[in-house]
Amino acid sequence: MDVVSSKSQAKRRPRGIMLIASLWTLTSIVRAYLGLQTLIVDFGLLPYLSSLFDPSAPEWSIYSIREREWISFGLPAETVFSLSIIALCFLAVLTAYGLFTAKRWSYRSAFIVPALATIVDVAAGALYATAPAEQGFIGEIARARTSLFLSLAMVNVIWIIVISIYLRKPDVKQYIIGSSPSPASASRAKVGPKRQSCLISNRK
Repeated sequence: MDVVSSKSQAKRRPRGIMLIASLWTLTSIVRAYLGLQTLIVDFGLLPYLSSLFDPSAPEWSIYSIREREWISFGLPAETVFSLSIIALCFLAVLTAYGLFTAKRWSYRSAFIVPALATIVDVAAGALYATAPAEQGFIGEIARARTSLFLSLAMVNVIWIIVISIYLRKPDVKQYIIGSSPSPASASRAKVGPKRQSCLISNRK
């Protein structure tokens, strides 16, 4: 019986759910990997922040004063954003699993996770946009990442629109959270069997 019910449930699974779950899982794994690489670099540089404005420090000698001023707050902020992105990627994979297996909690998570990711991406893009517009490593990285994170924010907005339309379809919503009782059945449940029998006899 369990095998039959699981097969029938898999047949009823909307194809869009499978597509969303697959795309979210793949893109989240890639983003988490990239965020982890950035995090490793940031953790390697954070101990040297104390010598950022030391003229004799060789590790910061190639950067100008303006670039060092930005690094002083940009590096810790980048670390926070990288941690946030990795956490959101984990939540996205968890939500994808919940949608695929029709968990009720995944319905709200499917709206919340892209919204949080949009906020983080916009904030990260704004951070890199404040970097000094100088020719050099910091300027090139900042310009590239500003465009990247703003583009990712736009992708998240598109995801929010798609999710808002698709998950509200009756068959998709029923698959994830189940069908709610009709008003007639709900009113009958409140009346009770004895009251219903009295109403039937009065009608006769």
